[in-house]
Amino acid sequence: MPLKIKIVFWLCLALAGVWLYRDYLLYSVVPAPMPQAVKMHFLVTAMICILVASLAWMAAFRRQNWARWTLAGLFVGGQLLPLVAAASRGGLLPYLHDMAADPPTNPGWYASLAIEIAVVVLMLGPWAEAWFAKSAKA
Repeated sequence: MPLKIKIVFWLCLALAGVWLYRDYLLYSVVPAPMPQAVKMHFLVTAMICILVASLAWMAAFRRQNWARWTLAGLFVGGQLLPLVAAASRGGLLPYLHDMAADPPTNPGWYASLAIEIAVVVLMLGPWAEAWFAKSAKA
């Protein structure tokens, strides 16, 4: 297995860890009778972490090309979805203005974004094509 594919796998696990740690920090500030919306948020985060880890495993260790494209699409779509939602409401320019005027100050947000960009670049780069072009049994 190429080193870059191993790096992708471990970056995906690190990203899931960042998401879980962010939820742990949220859990520490939620009042004692936890609202149903927060419980649902924790459940969705856990499901997404499991999905990302399993897709990364299938792409890295089973050479599943569809898992590679699904993982890249999940990360790109997760970043573009807020933009599309704002554009569909007619509020794209105010959304972009707010992001430029008051950027996120959480370092975890930047860490997640950097990891997602690195995973997409490493998964879709020309060096990955040769790895996924071979059969899974080779």
